[in-house]
Amino acid sequence: MYTSADAYERQKNKSRSLLVEALASCHSLTSVAGKLVGDPLEIEMFNSTEWLIEEPDTCDPKEAISTYVSPTKGQQDHDWTEDSSDALKPYQLGIMRRFKYDSKLGLMSVLVICLRDGRHRVFVKGVPERVCELCFGNTVPENCAEVVKKYVLKGHKVMAFATRVVGINYPQAQRVRRESLEKKLNFLGLVIFQDKVKQDGIAIITKLKEADIRSVMMTNDNRYTAISVAKECRLLQDRFYLGDLNESQELQWTFMEKRNSTLVQTNEETKSSRGQQDSLTENADEDFTSVRAESKSPWKERNCSLILTARALDFFTGRASNVDESTAAAVLRKTAVVAEVSGRRKLQFVEALKRYGDFVGVYANSASECLALQEAGTGVALAETEASIAALFTPKAQDLNCILHILKEGRAALVNSYQCFKYVALFSMIQFISVNILYRVKVDLADVQYTYSDFLLAMLLFLTINLNGPASKLSKKRPPTSFICLRHIISIIGHVLIQAFFQVLPSNP
Repeated sequence: MYTSADAYERQKNKSRSLLVEALASCHSLTSVAGKLVGDPLEIEMFNSTEWLIEEPDTCDPKEAISTYVSPTKGQQDHDWTEDSSDALKPYQLGIMRRFKYDSKLGLMSVLVICLRDGRHRVFVKGVPERVCELCFGNTVPENCAEVVKKYVLKGHKVMAFATRVVGINYPQAQRVRRESLEKKLNFLGLVIFQDKVKQDGIAIITKLKEADIRSVMMTNDNRYTAISVAKECRLLQDRFYLGDLNESQELQWTFMEKRNSTLVQTNEETKSSRGQQDSLTENADEDFTSVRAESKSPWKERNCSLILTARALDFFTGRASNVDESTAAAVLRKTAVVAEVSGRRKLQFVEALKRYGDFVGVYANSASECLALQEAGTGVALAETEASIAALFTPKAQDLNCILHILKEGRAALVNSYQCFKYVALFSMIQFISVNILYRVKVDLADVQYTYSDFLLAMLLFLTINLNGPASKLSKKRPPTSFICLRHIISIIGHVLIQAFFQVLPSNP
């Protein structure tokens, strides 16, 4: 396991380094016109190896390999001393099978063949806890859990890698099940990703909050990573509760609040003192402290946020849930973060919000979130990946500004539609009253006058209404969701009465 950036820099030029091989091959990326397409995190991971990916037009009939990865020429000629082979000659890794990331298992794996020596190897990546369970104990560093905990509390994403050599041929490789490959592994190391929150993203979330639009983060990351990122994005109140199920499958709330001290965990049931609390980090520069929670119903409190894990989400919205609808709705509307959830549970969360009357928009970039994007009223894909197929919108710029543009333009289009309908209705009533007044004096409009009235007055003014652009600032006041509402009916009737008064009054002697 690389313990520092310098160590990784020294090792990455050694083309036979197993961790670098794992980074270069254990992914679901494809190359389209020389450009990598896939998950942005995997793209960054692959680019860090400085390897090359190749997808030939025709597959090898013997091995049926559709994807090759190989080091650059400079890496192949590098004279390294560790993990070496007798022949320092160019080589490639051929990816024979890909087992996609399974959110239940928390793993992804690939079966590769080294085209230089014909050896087959399995590379596995995934949640550190799950990967370590599948590895031989003597290959896992003793401080692995501490290192993982240290970085997830800082908001970093931690991924573990492992490998094993397998004796297998091509027919067996096409039939083998992943369960028989993802076992008896040798631990390779941890890869830590730091996805810094962009300042413009924080500004956009703040504007949404000012417009009384609630933002919720759904992620499959560790709960403490999610908490750290959510606080940085200002999604959480200073007081918040973490909901999860204990070993007895009972709902348990852990109360936390913002403090300039260590992150300490104490739940309702322990009732322990500060001195007996279990510290979750070794550093004293964290932002949160958890204290004993007295409330059994935190969703009834004001000025607090809720964080749900996957098991807690199932507790409130699952098929076997026995929680009443009003309580579940109150909890979900207080929820700011849903952590450690798969794509199916993200869909479950969106469906629950819609069932309780909320209008939901989803902003995502992962293939696992396609179902949630389809179910949402408005889906926005961050990148041109599989998610862009399911989403209604795919912005060119990969930032949150598109959310504000969609909301502003959507509101403007809705209001303009209402105004156009009201204008047409009012124009028809004005013309109806005018014709009745003329009939009283036995006069009628000529065809030219009708043409002038309908085309020049009605059509041109009708078209200019659509030229109105969106507001410069997103307001708390939202337009009605239906035209048949009291506001519009009163507006139309009021305008008709005012117009009729000024039409009828001059016509009376």
